[in-house]
Amino acid sequence: MIMKYKQIFSPLLFLAFGVLIATGCVDDNNRNIYSQYEPIYILRSDMDKAVKFVGEKQMNKTGKIYIYKDFLFVNEQNEGIHIVDNANPKDPKRLGFIAIPGNRDLSIRDGILYADNVTDLLSIQLPIENKPFKVLHRQMDLFPEITPPDGMPFRESVLRARPENAIIMDFRKLKR
Repeated sequence: MIMKYKQIFSPLLFLAFGVLIATGCVDDNNRNIYSQYEPIYILRSDMDKAVKFVGEKQMNKTGKIYIYKDFLFVNEQNEGIHIVDNANPKDPKRLGFIAIPGNRDLSIRDGILYADNVTDLLSIQLPIENKPFKVLHRQMDLFPEITPPDGMPFRESVLRARPENAIIMDFRKLKR
Protein backbone atom coordinates (compact mmCIF):
# COMPACT_ATOMS: atom_id res chain seq x y z
CA MET A 1 0.00 0.00 0.00
CA ILE A 2 2.76 2.47 0.98
CA MET A 3 4.70 1.57 -2.14
CA LYS A 4 1.67 2.47 -4.28
CA TYR A 5 1.48 5.96 -2.71
CA LYS A 6 5.21 6.48 -3.27
CA GLN A 7 4.80 5.59 -6.93
CA ILE A 8 1.98 8.13 -7.32
CA PHE A 9 3.21 10.99 -5.12
CA SER A 10 6.96 10.92 -5.85
CA PRO A 11 6.54 12.05 -9.49
CA LEU A 12 3.94 14.66 -8.44
CA LEU A 13 6.24 16.05 -5.76
CA PHE A 14 9.11 16.16 -8.24
CA LEU A 15 6.91 17.94 -10.78
CA ALA A 16 5.69 20.50 -8.21
CA PHE A 17 9.26 21.24 -7.13
CA GLY A 18 10.30 21.68 -10.77
CA VAL A 19 7.48 24.17 -11.39
CA LEU A 20 8.55 26.21 -8.34
CA ILE A 21 12.16 26.33 -9.51
CA ALA A 22 11.22 27.17 -13.11
CA THR A 23 9.11 30.17 -12.10
CA GLY A 24 12.04 31.81 -10.25
CA CYS A 25 11.56 35.19 -8.63
CA VAL A 26 8.81 36.97 -10.50
CA ASP A 27 6.16 39.50 -9.55
CA ASP A 28 2.44 39.46 -10.43
CA ASN A 29 3.20 40.77 -13.93
CA ASN A 30 5.67 37.92 -14.55
CA ARG A 31 8.70 40.25 -14.39
CA ASN A 32 11.94 39.20 -12.73
CA ILE A 33 12.54 40.64 -9.27
CA TYR A 34 16.09 41.62 -8.38
CA SER A 35 17.86 42.77 -5.25
CA GLN A 36 17.26 46.34 -4.12
CA TYR A 37 20.92 46.46 -3.01
CA GLU A 38 24.18 46.91 -4.83
CA PRO A 39 27.38 45.29 -3.59
CA ILE A 40 30.32 47.19 -2.14
CA TYR A 41 33.52 45.37 -3.04
CA ILE A 42 36.99 45.11 -1.62
CA LEU A 43 39.86 43.77 -3.69
CA ARG A 44 41.59 40.70 -2.30
CA SER A 45 44.93 42.54 -2.62
CA ASP A 46 43.63 45.37 -0.39
CA MET A 47 42.37 43.13 2.43
CA ASP A 48 45.81 42.48 3.97
CA LYS A 49 46.83 46.13 3.85
CA ALA A 50 43.58 47.33 5.41
CA VAL A 51 43.97 45.39 8.68
CA LYS A 52 45.84 47.61 11.14
CA PHE A 53 45.80 49.04 14.64
CA VAL A 54 44.89 52.72 14.66
CA GLY A 55 44.13 55.32 17.30
CA GLU A 56 40.74 55.95 18.82
CA LYS A 57 37.73 55.98 16.52
CA GLN A 58 34.22 57.22 17.24
CA MET A 59 31.73 54.41 17.94
CA ASN A 60 28.82 54.65 15.49
CA LYS A 61 27.35 51.34 14.36
CA THR A 62 28.35 48.97 17.12
CA GLY A 63 27.59 45.27 17.26
CA LYS A 64 28.87 42.58 19.60
CA ILE A 65 30.66 43.33 22.83
CA TYR A 66 33.23 40.80 24.00
CA ILE A 67 34.81 40.84 27.48
CA TYR A 68 38.32 39.48 27.97
CA LYS A 69 40.11 40.02 31.28
CA ASP A 70 39.73 43.76 32.04
CA PHE A 71 39.11 44.70 28.40
CA LEU A 72 36.05 45.26 26.27
CA PHE A 73 36.15 44.52 22.55
CA VAL A 74 33.35 46.30 20.73
CA ASN A 75 32.59 45.42 17.13
CA GLU A 76 32.02 48.34 14.77
CA GLN A 77 29.97 46.59 12.10
CA ASN A 78 31.88 46.03 8.85
CA GLU A 79 34.75 48.25 10.03
CA GLY A 80 36.64 46.62 12.90
CA ILE A 81 36.98 46.37 16.67
CA HIS A 82 37.32 49.00 19.42
CA ILE A 83 39.51 48.08 22.40
CA VAL A 84 38.55 49.57 25.77
CA ASP A 85 40.44 49.13 29.06
CA ASN A 86 37.68 48.51 31.58
CA ALA A 87 39.84 47.83 34.65
CA ASN A 88 37.99 50.74 36.27
CA PRO A 89 34.38 50.46 35.02
CA LYS A 90 33.67 53.98 36.30
CA ASP A 91 36.42 55.34 34.05
CA PRO A 92 36.89 53.16 30.93
CA LYS A 93 39.79 54.11 28.65
CA ARG A 94 39.71 53.69 24.89
CA LEU A 95 42.97 52.11 23.78
CA GLY A 96 42.44 52.12 20.04
CA PHE A 97 40.76 50.51 17.11
CA ILE A 98 41.67 47.53 14.95
CA ALA A 99 40.55 48.32 11.40
CA ILE A 100 39.19 45.10 9.84
CA PRO A 101 37.02 45.67 6.74
CA GLY A 102 33.94 43.46 6.63
CA ASN A 103 34.24 42.46 10.31
CA ARG A 104 31.04 41.23 11.96
CA ASP A 105 32.16 38.74 14.57
CA LEU A 106 34.97 38.14 17.03
CA SER A 107 36.16 35.77 19.70
CA ILE A 108 39.22 35.61 21.95
CA ARG A 109 41.07 32.61 23.31
CA ASP A 110 44.42 32.55 25.12
CA GLY A 111 45.14 36.17 24.21
CA ILE A 112 44.51 35.64 20.49
CA LEU A 113 41.70 37.57 18.78
CA TYR A 114 39.84 35.66 16.08
CA ALA A 115 37.92 37.93 13.71
CA ASP A 116 36.33 37.64 10.30
CA ASN A 117 37.72 39.81 7.52
CA VAL A 118 35.06 39.51 4.80
CA THR A 119 35.52 35.82 3.83
CA ASP A 120 38.74 35.20 5.78
CA LEU A 121 39.44 34.35 9.42
CA LEU A 122 42.21 36.34 11.10
CA SER A 123 44.23 35.37 14.17
CA ILE A 124 45.58 38.53 15.80
CA GLN A 125 47.92 39.04 18.73
CA LEU A 126 46.12 41.62 20.86
CA PRO A 127 47.86 44.95 21.46
CA ILE A 128 47.26 44.71 25.24
CA GLU A 129 49.47 43.97 28.21
CA ASN A 130 52.57 45.41 26.46
CA LYS A 131 52.26 43.11 23.43
CA PRO A 132 52.48 44.57 19.93
CA PHE A 133 49.64 44.29 17.42
CA LYS A 134 50.36 41.53 14.93
CA VAL A 135 48.30 39.50 12.45
CA LEU A 136 49.47 35.97 13.16
CA HIS A 137 47.52 34.06 10.53
CA ARG A 138 44.95 34.48 7.77
CA GLN A 139 42.73 31.51 6.84
CA MET A 140 41.53 32.51 3.37
CA ASP A 141 38.00 31.89 2.07
CA LEU A 142 36.79 30.18 5.23
CA PHE A 143 33.42 31.95 5.19
CA PRO A 144 30.94 32.27 2.32
CA GLU A 145 30.51 35.60 0.64
CA ILE A 146 27.61 37.60 2.10
CA THR A 147 24.31 37.85 0.24
CA PRO A 148 22.03 40.88 -0.19
CA PRO A 149 19.90 41.72 2.88
CA ASP A 150 16.72 41.13 0.87
CA GLY A 151 17.91 37.69 -0.28
CA MET A 152 17.14 38.46 -3.93
CA PRO A 153 19.48 37.84 -6.90
CA PHE A 154 21.48 40.61 -8.58
CA ARG A 155 20.72 41.90 -12.04
CA GLU A 156 22.97 40.43 -14.73
CA SER A 157 24.55 43.87 -15.28
CA VAL A 158 25.66 43.96 -11.63
CA LEU A 159 27.27 40.55 -11.94
CA ARG A 160 29.11 41.54 -15.15
CA ALA A 161 30.44 44.75 -13.55
CA ARG A 162 32.16 42.90 -10.69
CA PRO A 163 35.88 43.71 -10.60
CA GLU A 164 38.30 40.80 -10.91
CA ASN A 165 39.47 39.40 -7.53
CA ALA A 166 36.83 41.44 -5.68
CA ILE A 167 34.83 40.20 -2.71
CA ILE A 168 31.51 41.62 -1.52
CA MET A 169 32.15 43.46 1.74
CA ASP A 170 28.82 45.23 2.29
CA PHE A 171 25.72 46.53 0.50
CA ARG A 172 24.20 49.88 -0.34
CA LYS A 173 20.45 50.25 -0.90
CA LEU A 174 19.62 51.35 -4.45
CA LYS A 175 17.77 54.64 -4.83
CA ARG A 176 14.56 54.31 -6.81
